[in-house]
Amino acid sequence: MKKKILIALGIMAGIAILVAGFVVGPYLIEVRKMTPVATGEVVPGVFAIRDDFVNLFLVKGKDGYVMIDGGNTPATVEEGLRQLGIPKDRISAVFLTHSDSDHTAALAVLGDVPLYVGSEEERIIKGPQYRMYFMRNSLPAGRRLLTGGETVDSGGVIVQTFRTPGHTPGSFSYLVNGRWLFTGDTISLKEGKAGPFVELFNMDTATENASIGKLAKLQGVEAVFTGHHGFTKDFQGAFAAWRK
Repeated sequence: MKKKILIALGIMAGIAILVAGFVVGPYLIEVRKMTPVATGEVVPGVFAIRDDFVNLFLVKGKDGYVMIDGGNTPATVEEGLRQLGIPKDRISAVFLTHSDSDHTAALAVLGDVPLYVGSEEERIIKGPQYRMYFMRNSLPAGRRLLTGGETVDSGGVIVQTFRTPGHTPGSFSYLVNGRWLFTGDTISLKEGKAGPFVELFNMDTATENASIGKLAKLQGVEAVFTGHHGFTKDFQGAFAAWRK
């Protein structure tokens, strides 16, 4: 009897390992392909913090900084702010491109800072949708919900908001000061060319493609910043294929 139990437990353990490998393996493979930029000033007035496989960005204004996304781990975000010489109390607002946990870590260390996020993210926070498998995302209460088309002035930093669903239902992109486009996980950059994000992590790639086509029509963009694949100063070249 004891032998049969041990055999059964061994089989169950083997199945668990196989399932874990099936789920985690592809995830790790894709994460290792990501190419975030190093912590530092990326272009004058725009700063990046690298948190392993993801970036968050800060834009300097007259009265502080606006943060775009929030990184993956609170300790790394705090260390990045220290390296950049940016006190936490100088951050006037956080704009999330979406609510995945690798973009929200800073929220745990910033305190009561205005938080902006797309309203449709509520679908994977409160339901009825799940983000992945049977999991939902979470965000602090008091968040300010965006519907697209807003222009927000935060400490002299002008943020224009654009709905870019696909990666998640409420994914947003932000055009800051009319010059810098922050896309989160709406696009990847490979050899300077914009493409959809990793399909494994997308909820609706066809919708994301339509969002990319919308971004391609923007005017005056001087640089494009992504969540996981670096940035480019060649907006026209990056999106050329999406204008055909």
